[in-house]
Amino acid sequence: MLARVGLPMKKLDDLSVLVPENEDIIGRGHPRRFDWRGAWNRSLRFRLLALGMMPLLMAFPLVMAALSILGGDRAEEMLLANLRGQLGASSTYLEQTRRQTGQQLGQLVRSERIRTLLSSNSDPKNVQRVLAEVADSNNLDYLLIIEENGRIVASNSGHSAGMVLPPDHVVEQAREGVVTSAFERFEPSVLELLGKNLQSQAIVSLPEGGNHSAERRGLAIHAAAHFPLAVDGPNAMLVGGILLNRNAPLIEHMRELVYPVGTLPDNTEGLVLLTVDDAIISLSRQRREGGRFTGGHLTVEPAMELAKGEKQWMGRTRFGDATYMMGIDAIRDIHEGEILGAVGVAFPYAPYERAIRLLLSAVGGVLAVTMLVVSVPDFAAGREITGR
Repeated sequence: MLARVGLPMKKLDDLSVLVPENEDIIGRGHPRRFDWRGAWNRSLRFRLLALGMMPLLMAFPLVMAALSILGGDRAEEMLLANLRGQLGASSTYLEQTRRQTGQQLGQLVRSERIRTLLSSNSDPKNVQRVLAEVADSNNLDYLLIIEENGRIVASNSGHSAGMVLPPDHVVEQAREGVVTSAFERFEPSVLELLGKNLQSQAIVSLPEGGNHSAERRGLAIHAAAHFPLAVDGPNAMLVGGILLNRNAPLIEHMRELVYPVGTLPDNTEGLVLLTVDDAIISLSRQRREGGRFTGGHLTVEPAMELAKGEKQWMGRTRFGDATYMMGIDAIRDIHEGEILGAVGVAFPYAPYERAIRLLLSAVGGVLAVTMLVVSVPDFAAGREITGR
């Protein structure tokens, strides 16, 4: 019929279907674009080509999307499991240090050298010297002899004698004859009684813009033990402990246990930290950066969980100028259950993110090449069939 009206005709690739030469595929007056449905209905070659490309064009994106979602979630779970183990190691070390401090006090009250200091004719300077030597050899920041009513008899720092130490749960337990150690959070006035330089040692400067310019409270491992009762000796107790604020030896030893050198990819370094509430009071040194972070605050996510009373938080967060996988474990008062602070660990997320992307890229490349190789015979068969 088209030939009768005298319109020019053209022949499509393989089928003898005649259409007007000046007619658009999708209609007159519209911009020319490819008509997928029309091409499918008219061309056998296009059908075979589309079927051959189907695995590459449809299956490949779906498989890659599934790998990205499921593989990413699985990788995140593995990182969180690894982080949980590291956080458990740091908490265990801190708990062992607490128990060891209590055991040290229990042994010291039974040593003859310390018990002789209770004699009424002891030289105060000699008592201070002996307490200072014992404290230094046992890695204690303060060591005091107090009476039943809390009055300080002597201390390793040589001051506050005659003053009264405020009562606390650890001292109350020692008064009952039970050697006790616990985590305690002390106000600056109590720190001044415990040791001459403890008040200044506990101060941690905080960034501007917060509620406080510095954290002055001290988080400590606090222990006390009662001296064995004797007919010619006074009722007295030995009080000692470790200040955790800015305690570089302790925090560095924790980091070496949790993150030995070379265990993280790309030679990155992990972090170990201690906090009072959300203020960071001690943070491990970063060797590659040439120092350590100064005082700061926990990021919003873990700080909010601690404020709610949660015992633990783990996840990905922005810390400093990088993204870290971080875990936080609350430090509680064993008597009242109040959250005093937290111990935390963290490692950079970037090396693992690069490894995940590299793995997905490698899997995607192998899958694409495989699908392309599988599609080549389809292309060849299609050309042969349509050629016939």
